[in-house]
Amino acid sequence: MQSQRSLSRRRPVLMALAGVLLAGPVLLAAAPAGAAEQVTIDVLRIVDGEYVVETVTAPRAQAAATEAALEDRADVVTASAAVEYRLDGSLDPYWEADDPQAVSRVEQVWSRTRGAGQVVAVLDTAVDAEHPDLAGAVLPGTDTTGLPADSTEWHGTGVAGVVAARADNGVGSAGMAPEAQVLPVRVCTNASCPSAAIARGVLWAADHGADVINMSLSGGWSDVTAAAVRYALDRNVPVVASAGNSGDEGNAVQYPAALDGVIGVSATSPDGTPAPWAQHGWQVDVSTVGESVLLPVPQGDYLSGSGTSFSGPAVAGAVALLRAAHPGITPADVQAALQATADSGGPWDRAWGAGRLDVPAALAATDRAGAAPTVLAGPEGLDVSWEGTPGATSYAVRVDGLVVDRVTAGVATRLTGLVDGTQVAIDVQADDGGRSPAALVTPGAVPGTPTVSSATLSGTSSNATLQIRASVAATPAPRYTLLRDGVTVGTYAFSLAPDLRTVNLGIGAMPTQETRWQLRGVDDRGRLSAQSNAVTTGTGRPAPPAAPTGLSGLSSGGRDLLSWDDQGPGYTYSVSRAGAVVATPSTAGVTLTAPPGSTRTYQVSVVDAWGQSGPAAGVTVSPEAVDVPSAPTAVTAVPGDRSTTVSWTAPAANGSPVAGYTVSASPGASRVTTTGATSVQLTDLANGTGYTITVTARNAVGTGPASTGAYVVPQGLPAVPTGLHVTANPSDLQLSWDTPDGNGSRVSSYRVTLYPGGRTMVVQTTPEAAYGYASVDRDLTWGTDYTFTVAAVNDAGTGPTSAPSAPARLSGPAPSRTVLAWQAAGGDPARLGAPLAAELCGLRDGGCLHAFEGGTLYRSPAGGTRLVRGALRDRWGAAGWENGALGYPAAEQVCGLTGGGCFQQFQGGALYVSASTPAVAVTGPVRDRWGTQGWENGALGYPAGEQTCGLRSGGCLQRFQKGTVYWSSATGARAVLDGAVRDRWGTTGWENGALGYPVSDPTCGLPASGCVQQFQGGSVYVSSASPATVVTGALRDAWGASGWERGPLGYPTAAQVCGLRDGGCFQRFQKGAVYRSNGTAARVVPDGAVRDRWGATGWENGALGYPVSDQGCGLPASGCFQQFQGGSVYVSSASPATVVTGVLRDRWGASGWERGPLGYPTAAQVCGLRAGGCFQQFQNGSVYWSPTTGAHPVDGDIRTRWGQLGWENGQLGYPVAGVVVLSNGDTSQRFQGGTLYRTASTRTVRVV
Repeated sequence: MQSQRSLSRRRPVLMALAGVLLAGPVLLAAAPAGAAEQVTIDVLRIVDGEYVVETVTAPRAQAAATEAALEDRADVVTASAAVEYRLDGSLDPYWEADDPQAVSRVEQVWSRTRGAGQVVAVLDTAVDAEHPDLAGAVLPGTDTTGLPADSTEWHGTGVAGVVAARADNGVGSAGMAPEAQVLPVRVCTNASCPSAAIARGVLWAADHGADVINMSLSGGWSDVTAAAVRYALDRNVPVVASAGNSGDEGNAVQYPAALDGVIGVSATSPDGTPAPWAQHGWQVDVSTVGESVLLPVPQGDYLSGSGTSFSGPAVAGAVALLRAAHPGITPADVQAALQATADSGGPWDRAWGAGRLDVPAALAATDRAGAAPTVLAGPEGLDVSWEGTPGATSYAVRVDGLVVDRVTAGVATRLTGLVDGTQVAIDVQADDGGRSPAALVTPGAVPGTPTVSSATLSGTSSNATLQIRASVAATPAPRYTLLRDGVTVGTYAFSLAPDLRTVNLGIGAMPTQETRWQLRGVDDRGRLSAQSNAVTTGTGRPAPPAAPTGLSGLSSGGRDLLSWDDQGPGYTYSVSRAGAVVATPSTAGVTLTAPPGSTRTYQVSVVDAWGQSGPAAGVTVSPEAVDVPSAPTAVTAVPGDRSTTVSWTAPAANGSPVAGYTVSASPGASRVTTTGATSVQLTDLANGTGYTITVTARNAVGTGPASTGAYVVPQGLPAVPTGLHVTANPSDLQLSWDTPDGNGSRVSSYRVTLYPGGRTMVVQTTPEAAYGYASVDRDLTWGTDYTFTVAAVNDAGTGPTSAPSAPARLSGPAPSRTVLAWQAAGGDPARLGAPLAAELCGLRDGGCLHAFEGGTLYRSPAGGTRLVRGALRDRWGAAGWENGALGYPAAEQVCGLTGGGCFQQFQGGALYVSASTPAVAVTGPVRDRWGTQGWENGALGYPAGEQTCGLRSGGCLQRFQKGTVYWSSATGARAVLDGAVRDRWGTTGWENGALGYPVSDPTCGLPASGCVQQFQGGSVYVSSASPATVVTGALRDAWGASGWERGPLGYPTAAQVCGLRDGGCFQRFQKGAVYRSNGTAARVVPDGAVRDRWGATGWENGALGYPVSDQGCGLPASGCFQQFQGGSVYVSSASPATVVTGVLRDRWGASGWERGPLGYPTAAQVCGLRAGGCFQQFQNGSVYWSPTTGAHPVDGDIRTRWGQLGWENGQLGYPVAGVVVLSNGDTSQRFQGGTLYRTASTRTVRVV
């Protein structure tokens, strides 16, 4: 940011001096290694009459002194610390069709101009001129960074595409100005944008034919960049800059967008909502879409980007279009047109600028005839004045397109409340005529215009000083720019006052001829005063300027567009036709109104700062083909009361501007003309009559054809209803009234309001109804007088309300105390109908009843007054009325339940009825349990039968549509749903069977869609893969201990079977069985090899008997085992299921079971050997037993040698001991007939 110190420093500027920038005493020694941090300083100076930007470095501690020393030099315009700017956009690989081109409606101006002849300088990263969508669009440019090229740079190509991507070429999209050309100026890399490179780029673009400059970058304040931008603006080159992308991260003011005269652009989303991430504030002038914008990128590709980087070039493209249509239009006039027509409709915040970019509207604003208002900015507001229009009765004054004042007396006003520093566009409209051109102004105290008294030169030919005596009567400025022959040559910090002050300014080389000098004030926001008067020094004016070159002209839309080569600042131009001066522009172009059908010849000459006019150059403009306008399109007519509002789209002018329109209605003679507005109201029409509306346009040639007709039927609000009448009946009031006139539209309904209470009802009607009718039979009170009002409704709205009707009250005798009590509780007597008998009292507990056609009212001290009717009343009566178990009604009947059901609460329970079930009483615990199931909406549905008691143990049951509720004192009330579980329970004898009463409600949602219900004597389980099965006792408990249905057994699949040996029982499950006996607990035997092997022995009847343990798994080699009364069964992945019993099992166990040296058994026990012996084979050996020797294992080489000797039948007989391991590793084992000795080193076995 600019510091206070730099604001007050002198800014000397001289004309060109040859030489090296840091010659003489300013030169600094090179910093030694490890020196303090170096600071880069940008320097703007004049060399050979040209602005040149250079950079120097200095230690941070000496930076301020270096800047001051540089600015003291005659050839330096300004110096300031370098600033790093950043590009304001990011990539998104997904894109949508919404982009700033479409949203700003730019295609609507392409029939008039596509930007041909305009050059838009894109100051950015490099631009890929070979991209197919930029073919022929990119001119030779320059690179001011001094850094190597980088093929990964994409930003500049995307920005160039938004400006000028080619249209109608079959690829990609189209830019805002698809026939403009791009002047690429590389001032950035992917990493940064140095301020010196930017300043160089601005100067280069302004000097190399740029008509618009776009900078999609932002950063802090730089004096050098600001001076370069002012240079471009002084050369009539508009500058557009992106506001930045950190609006939601501090929202700091960013430059160059915040510089005065620069068009600062923020961003919106495609739907027009201000983008919160985009920079916003006083510095923003306009916005357009900056999200998901289609961008061409290098290598012929496309991506989508978001950022003010891409809303900015959309505005730059729009500026090119305006300048193509109006050559030479000034930057201020362009910006004023953009802001005066920006779309700020809907939710909008001025911090995002005047509104959303609207290109057709902006182009129309530049076409406006007449003079812009005069606007003077001061500390108290803006003073606005304008030329009056004869006959005008009022003037609308707009700020950025919004009407802020209506002046009915005079031609001037003062506007206040505007934000200081925010550039605004002011225009004025007389009555309903055309709007004036807009004037751009910055609110706040604009510096006063200085007055120069004298100027004197002194010094040498190479180092001259200009002494100026000047004053300022109004607000002084902190700085002043010096203009030499109309060209700004520097900015100086000094002050002026109402009295004359003398200022000495170093100007470099001494002028050699007559020179004109002027001052212009500059404030801290960059606002400029008007130029002072000119004073001269020296003698010998230069020769008059030469004739302008590049003069061309064309005729378009009733205007002649002239342009020529710009001669630079300090020159103006004189344009004449037929010997008369018709324009004196200060820029190299002009737009002139031309009568159609004639050839015009223009003469243009250049005028220098002394008023010297050079020779003229001529151009002849041939008339374009002219004709009457085409027919207006898109005519719409909106009906009103005896009127219609008509709007349309302007037609093609066909060579002559449209001067106005005529709008006609048929039948009839209603007609109205406009002077340019494209909407108007037609009056004096008849409501209810259909009209065809047409529009014609006229120009200087004549009136064009009529538009396609728009049909409309005017209509007004309906008339007041009359003839209100009330007929009183015992239970209702009948209201009627006469149908009023619909005033061009049929009365569709009425709003009837009843008093007292103000209750309103809407009554529909039919087209043929001759009168309105309504019946009121609710919330009426006997003895109360009622009135009503009526208002009719048609397509136009609700008409006026009638006068109240005459009062009326319900007829007939006064109601009984029971009826009055019911009415006081909120009941509606109209529901009762006629009474069937007189009120009867003396019922139980002091109750009363009163019978009507619509039911019977019962009143009791405990139950209140309730209406009982229909099937519920009949069922209550069957139960003994109030004397029965239900007692008095305790609540009103409620209907509208599922299945057309109704219910009513009584003191002792409730009655329910539905379309498919009779009226049934539900009471006590059964009713409560039904309620926990969801009442009639739950699993049970409505009650289908009366409660039945007298079951076993004093139990009760009640049937419902989809189940039964059972109750006993020991179990409470439980629901049993219809289905397999209930049916299985029934086969056991219901509550009288072994299962007894249910002790839980059904539980479902188990695996495989399973359900379970618990009973006193067990459980019933069912699933989609298993039938409903009873599980009880010890078998059920063992199954539960294994994990119920989620365990290894799964669901039960068959009933329990008893009567086995020793009083045993078993039950089958999906994956196994559970067994028990009088001598053994219940044990789980899963399906598999162990169970199969046990079965092969004869199940519980075999040698193994019943299981005495659950199966254990997780042994080595995925082994499992299960213990039985007579032994064990072992299995593994490497051994079959095998029975192990008796002493052989015990000896195997003593050796370590399956984890010992023998491993798993692999064959059944074999007996019948010599001397009554037995043996069993294992994975790694055998166990042998005889009555005289006991059981001993034999394995390895010893077993092999023993076998060679004849096993137990050989000389050694049975083993009598286990293997003995000696200290040297040898082993031995004793047998009946000797010992086998194994030598470890040779693995030989011998008998010893």
